[in-house]
Amino acid sequence: MRTRSDILQPARAGGLTLAELVLGMAMTTIVAAAIATMLVGVSGATSAYGESRSLMVGHGLAASRIGAAVRNARALLAAGEGLLVLWDEREHSDGVPQLSELERIEWDPGTEELHSYKAPSDLPEALDVSYDLTATDFGAVTAALKGTESFPGRLWGVGVKAWTIHTDAADRLDVRFIGYRLVLETADASEVTVGGAALRNR
Repeated sequence: MRTRSDILQPARAGGLTLAELVLGMAMTTIVAAAIATMLVGVSGATSAYGESRSLMVGHGLAASRIGAAVRNARALLAAGEGLLVLWDEREHSDGVPQLSELERIEWDPGTEELHSYKAPSDLPEALDVSYDLTATDFGAVTAALKGTESFPGRLWGVGVKAWTIHTDAADRLDVRFIGYRLVLETADASEVTVGGAALRNR
């Protein structure tokens, strides 16, 4: 039997109250913000890992190419800040440097790129110029030729912050070992290699 108080008590609605609705929305917002923060963190870590891995691969490739070029060279023809000009005599073996046997490796601090310049394998014989080993300024000669059809370039590395070179002798024709320090860098990572290689015996 219902009492007077039961009759006067308002019936509870079956839905949510305004307070419960606001509380639920607030909790949903907090959870969504936490998930978004976690996803941003994971995305950033993945991106940084990708950049770091790409940097290491590019760095290793550039360093191995420098080492291979030095090991294949018979002599160092010119050297400077961020510059090597090497002579690989295996093409003719006549003791006379020719364009098809030269390689210029150059670092551009402005673009932070490392390039190699060499004659193409199908260089016409008429364009395969011979040079005097002792009298020629090979730095100037290859600087004038670089980027031409006779001496095109290849990109060896990007993001190169520094490339320093040292040799074991003051006279370029007496050099038997070339050492180097290569620094590659991205926005989130950097890699440094200190290495060197011996030239082939003359």
